[in-house]
Amino acid sequence: MFRNNLAIAFRLLLRHKLHSLISLCSLTLGITCFAAISLFVAHELSYDRYHQRAESLYRLVFHIHHTSTDWACGPGAPWRKKR
Repeated sequence: MFRNNLAIAFRLLLRHKLHSLISLCSLTLGITCFAAISLFVAHELSYDRYHQRAESLYRLVFHIHHTSTDWACGPGAPWRKKR
C-alpha cells in the first residue's frame, strides 16, 4: 500500500514539475519559519531560568528620550547622571 502511494506520488511529481517545485519550496519555507520561531520562543522563555527563584525576577527598562532605544539597567548603572 505504501509502495503504491509512493509510486503514484513520484509519477505526479514528474508530471507536474512546476507545481511540485512551488509546493516543495513553500513546504520548506514553512518548516524553516516554524523552526526559527520555535527556537526564538524557546530562547526567550529560558531567559534567567537558572536562578532558584526565577519567577520573582523583574526587569527594569530605562528609556532615553532622544533615541529610540530602550536600555535594560539597574539602579547602579555607571552612565547615569549623579545629582
